[in-house]
Amino acid sequence: APSVDRARPSRWRRGLGGVAAVAVGAVLVLGATGCYSSAASGPPSNVQSAINAAFGDAGPDVVACMTNIAGRESGFDPGSRNSSGASGLFQLMLPLHNDLFYAVGANPGWDWSNPYWNAKAARVLWNSSGVSPWGHC
Repeated sequence: APSVDRARPSRWRRGLGGVAAVAVGAVLVLGATGCYSSAASGPPSNVQSAINAAFGDAGPDVVACMTNIAGRESGFDPGSRNSSGASGLFQLMLPLHNDLFYAVGANPGWDWSNPYWNAKAARVLWNSSGVSPWGHC
């Protein structure tokens, strides 16, 4: 009987490993691109202005982070709302976060969809909790 080395796979099987690694890598890269494709063009100017007004004094890295969060949370749609109560640009939870709006002189009943007030309220939350309410940048 011919001797077969079981410790080392055949060339054909080793080749499949390389193909599999390339395929998995391609899926990860394409998948990651797809996740952010809607925000690739960036926010509308009024949304970016609101984020800059609320977070600009914290520095460009914070502005970039919060811009990314707004894109992920609402697709830069200030009127975005879901059935759980998450509302506006930063998907703040109403009525749980009503106090954030009151803290900046806004009324959550009608100001939640205004990007300026939603970003200002998000800044109050960021001041106390960092990015943890949103998970990550």
